[in-house]
Amino acid sequence: MGIIELAIKRGRTPGDFTEEDIEHWKQQMFRRGRSLLTVLSDECYFRKILRQGQQFFPNFSLASRNSPKYRLKVKDLPESLRNEIVEVVRWKTADEDLDDRDAALVIRPVSGENLKGVSL
Repeated sequence: MGIIELAIKRGRTPGDFTEEDIEHWKQQMFRRGRSLLTVLSDECYFRKILRQGQQFFPNFSLASRNSPKYRLKVKDLPESLRNEIVEVVRWKTADEDLDDRDAALVIRPVSGENLKGVSL
């Protein structure tokens, strides 16, 4: 059951819809075996769509639930950590068969170059 279906079932109009309703929906989804990732993803999508009609939901916060992004530029990292990143990318893209690397951990050289270009 989706968020909207639950709201209709509970007799909620957009003006009556509250955070309590979304929490009730989440609990139902967890009881039905839905994963945390799926429930949070559905909630995020619901909030995103509703932002277009925010004036119709006065009792429901449509603020983004995404946490702020904390970033540190790679150039600001200690040199030893930057070198470690370069070594990991080299290890993941190495063409030879390494005993300490599972085949699933290999990435294509072009992916390694893109990763270095973005991060270093």
